[in-house]
Amino acid sequence: MSANFFFPTPDLRLLAFWQKAEKTAGAGRILMILGILCFLSAICLTSWFWFFTGIVFLGAGINLLIYSRKTWSQQAMECSYTINEPSTLKAVAVSALLQNPTVLLTGFPGSPDLILVFTAIHAFILQLGTGEAMESRALALKEEIKSHFTGPWQNAELCQPAVSIQEISAQCDYIAGEYCTEPLAKELADVIGRFAASANAVVLFGRPFPKTFSATTLERVSPAPAVTFTGPGMLLKHGLALVAIIILMAGGFFFINRLNSNHTVPVSPPAETALKPQPEQFRPPVNLMEKEEGTAASTRKPNPDRPEGLRVSQRTMGSISLTWQPVPGTAGYEVMRNNRRVALTRNHFYTDEGLRPGTRYTYTVRAYNNDNSFSEPSEAFSATTVKDTIPPTAPTNLTLNIVSGKKARLNWQPATDNLAVDGYEVFRNGRKIGVTKETNYTDEQVDNENVSYTVRAFDPARNYSKHSNPAGGLLPDEIAPTTPGNITFSRTLQSVRLSWSSAQDNRGVAGYAVYRDGQKIGTTQNTFFVDEGLTPDSNYTYTIRAYDLANNYSRPSETISVRTLADTTPPSVPGQLKVAGTGSHTVRLSWAAATDNSGHVKYEIYRDGDKIGTTTATTFTVDNLAPGNSYSFRVKAVDQSGNSSAFSATVHAETEKSRVTIYYRKGFTTPYLHYQQTNGIWTVPPGVAMSEAEVAGYTKITVELGYADYLLCAFSDGKGKWDPNPPPLCQRGDSAYKFKEGTWTFENGQIKAGSP
Repeated sequence: MSANFFFPTPDLRLLAFWQKAEKTAGAGRILMILGILCFLSAICLTSWFWFFTGIVFLGAGINLLIYSRKTWSQQAMECSYTINEPSTLKAVAVSALLQNPTVLLTGFPGSPDLILVFTAIHAFILQLGTGEAMESRALALKEEIKSHFTGPWQNAELCQPAVSIQEISAQCDYIAGEYCTEPLAKELADVIGRFAASANAVVLFGRPFPKTFSATTLERVSPAPAVTFTGPGMLLKHGLALVAIIILMAGGFFFINRLNSNHTVPVSPPAETALKPQPEQFRPPVNLMEKEEGTAASTRKPNPDRPEGLRVSQRTMGSISLTWQPVPGTAGYEVMRNNRRVALTRNHFYTDEGLRPGTRYTYTVRAYNNDNSFSEPSEAFSATTVKDTIPPTAPTNLTLNIVSGKKARLNWQPATDNLAVDGYEVFRNGRKIGVTKETNYTDEQVDNENVSYTVRAFDPARNYSKHSNPAGGLLPDEIAPTTPGNITFSRTLQSVRLSWSSAQDNRGVAGYAVYRDGQKIGTTQNTFFVDEGLTPDSNYTYTIRAYDLANNYSRPSETISVRTLADTTPPSVPGQLKVAGTGSHTVRLSWAAATDNSGHVKYEIYRDGDKIGTTTATTFTVDNLAPGNSYSFRVKAVDQSGNSSAFSATVHAETEKSRVTIYYRKGFTTPYLHYQQTNGIWTVPPGVAMSEAEVAGYTKITVELGYADYLLCAFSDGKGKWDPNPPPLCQRGDSAYKFKEGTWTFENGQIKAGSP
């Protein structure tokens, strides 16, 4: 690893903390389950002993759960240190991720600008930058993960590249808000721990931490912890679980107390022949007919009279109230429902509760007296509870959370019913796909791209509510196309034409990316591509990758190597070489273009047998020539492979002689120009008279320079008056005016270029 992201490396130590916390939490869950079983036993047996035992178990289980989470958070904080990484983007990413229950893998070898995030249900690769190199490293990391993991973590999702703090914060918020909702399983923690050890990476199992990170804090390098731990807060689910436990305890207390104080005594099913011991004044009788045969008949008293007039006084959807005529001299009555004893009561009325709506029940009643004698059963009476015809309300606020390309999670607000909601039916695109008693459902077999869900509630009487609001969306495409195959090619001197068999995709292939020598050179929607502008007789390698509309790229195709054809044909000879223009120092040449099989040629220009220049145009200007000299020129064509044509025909050109033209504003009646001759000899004073110019008020003269660089001269009136004064002589030529080749205007002692 190029640089440790945390120090020291805490991966194996933190894994041991995780396992210890999971064992403690598991013991707490077992104690809580035992507590709930004790509560149920207390309700069934009306036992205060089991009730208080359940309280002890529940309290111990809750304490272990809270202790495991607290110690885990503290130990995870102890293994987290100040970040020693000068990357603001990575600092912001870690700051956002440490706030959530995720597993964070950083510092992957050779990829310091990638962060790998595992959640309980998915894995992500954050790219802290853009470019082909970044994408290649991310794909390599994805392949590494695929070889170590199975299930939903096998192919990590490539997040959009981020190049700013705002973009990386948005990516981390997306992961945290949508996927960091469940704790990690121990098995996944073990696998990630082994993967981190083999990759020499740093692993942090994060619980919710205080949000005290900032980019400034993270960039500071210090051995002290970057944050302080204040203990895990009470989560909403913990609060709801605690409220449910309190309600269960209170309900059990109320129910047991009510059973012990009610005049109606529930009994066991018919299979139990002995009743529970009761106080002496209210102990159930024993039928004398069931005593041993040795009992004397003289001790047996007559049985009570049979109860008459059994009828129903009231019915509801969940209860039937019975009444009958009282029997004199009885101690109580036994109530039977469907030939099973349901109660013993001292009253001549009884309300049977907890029944199912719309259900028929048959009742009989027997009287018994104090000497444990039972009467004959009353005449059987049948009654039906009121049928439930009121449907539940429709579930509300149905929301859809797309987990992956084949999994969607639904949540909704519960429905209400006059009795109770028995469950919910889930519909996808109008077809029922599942039933649940919870207010959430995970569809793991999504088979359409566009999905729409609804939910409806039902009660025990199978009254169905209306459908909820619809929730739908387009599922993300996480499946890459297949790899293109069967690559073939054809070639020319400067091009390669590739063709391949089409790839397949679950939603359709959008196109193909073509790579030459590892670099992407273009895309196409066809199954062929022409790479042009290549160098003849050169070797190139190509690979093809298919991509879909979701920008999922296939694996690269097989690599194919192609060498362009060699060029051995020379160009044609340039024709019609001619002199297009001359100057005193330049000659301009032009010619007809040559042709070549490669289509690209350049021209070499020769002067008097020596190469003086190269051009791709069909014109060339030769400069730095001497005035008044004669030169010969010829041209030949050369292609990209160095094949040369024959020389063109030779042309001759002569440069113009160098001249100076001077315009002189009249200062003398007849100006004279006294100048130095080409051979270095001055004219005879006063010089040469200047003639009238085409411009009024000016005189004009043209003098050949020959091989001189400039003209030395002075002006006079021909009668001894000079400008400059005194006039220049051969020995004092430096006092004269200097004129270079070209046209000049002399006025009031100032020399200006061009004519007046």
